[in-house]
Amino acid sequence: MLHKETYNDVVLFKKGDEGSRFYIIQSGTIKLTFNERFSLEFSRGDYFGERALFFNDPRLATATSIGSSELYYLEKKDFLRLFIDNATLREHMGNRINLQDNSLKFEDMNVIKHIAEGNYGEVVLGQNRNNNVLYALKIMYKKKLVEENIVKHLKQEKQVLSKLDHPFILKLVKSIKDSNFIVFILEYIKGKNLYETLKEVGFLNIEQTRFFIACLLIGIHKLHEHRMLFRDLKPETIMVDHTGYLKIIDFGFCILMQSDRTKTLVGTPHYMAPEIFFDMSGYSFSVDYWAIGNKTFYNNTNTMYRCYLI
Repeated sequence: MLHKETYNDVVLFKKGDEGSRFYIIQSGTIKLTFNERFSLEFSRGDYFGERALFFNDPRLATATSIGSSELYYLEKKDFLRLFIDNATLREHMGNRINLQDNSLKFEDMNVIKHIAEGNYGEVVLGQNRNNNVLYALKIMYKKKLVEENIVKHLKQEKQVLSKLDHPFILKLVKSIKDSNFIVFILEYIKGKNLYETLKEVGFLNIEQTRFFIACLLIGIHKLHEHRMLFRDLKPETIMVDHTGYLKIIDFGFCILMQSDRTKTLVGTPHYMAPEIFFDMSGYSFSVDYWAIGNKTFYNNTNTMYRCYLI
């Protein structure tokens, strides 16, 4: 049976407690503190508390209501009864738990293959030798980051990703560094980016267009709830996973908004809203929605087709 309760600036459970409930947030913000250096904030529509119930383990984090929060919850017996009978839900929960494993170490990984190469390092496919789970390892050379003066941008990207846990947004599992490298252990997305996908499938029909736009709207809305402005939404920063759903990736231009507007001129020109160029007072969250409604893609023959917000 699903229960509902309101919490106001209280600790729901502490790290090390026995797990007894699974929570879904109706309103408000819940902060999960794993240690003094790592925490996550969850908001409306997010859920938490499943790992301790699945594995009968103690809680890995302390959960605190920030202000007033309204939560639905399932007692352990009801949660287990629901998921034992649903293979799809079990698989989804299992994947999510793997992406929350902050105990991962680079030494746990076997490198399977090279995926991509950039100016500051490379991305490889890694497999956790303990449970065979796949991850994308973004390996960056510290020396190059310092030479190009982009350490600040990388810290910003990490700050943004570490706050997010959403099915339509790339998940950062953990960051690791030594004297030579900085490594982001990321969710591995089996699929292609939206640009490559559209080159293969050609025109989208109405139903496909609506589905893709709905995924983007939900993902961008989650970013905006956390006062994050993406600023570089384009086919190359959107992945289509093996199930057909979209995931937003590459948060190099994403910022945490400290005020209502910003004036920094960044992005990819073809996908930048007019106010980024022409509004002297700055721009705000609407530029991400403009990019969704103004996506233009080109196939191999340079035939233009659009995916409008409809």
